[in-house]
Amino acid sequence: MLTADDLDDTWEFASDKKLTITDPGNSTDNGTWEFSSDKNYVVITDNASSLVIKLHILRLTNSEFWYDVQFGSDKAEYHLKSK
Repeated sequence: MLTADDLDDTWEFASDKKLTITDPGNSTDNGTWEFSSDKNYVVITDNASSLVIKLHILRLTNSEFWYDVQFGSDKAEYHLKSK
């Protein structure tokens, strides 16, 4: 679940498959991203922990990325939009 602090986070998906997630005033996480072979998921790998997360693509355009993700028995849907 998103908190008020999460609302100013930025996600940068670079064309070289690098990912930077910035939480202003707190932290910056770096990793890589790629599409799954069936193109239904964005697979993210965190550089620091090697944690792999699969984001199920619901909508993907030049300005929007909607996805859902499962953590154990919890499932959440998120909508990212470019500024």
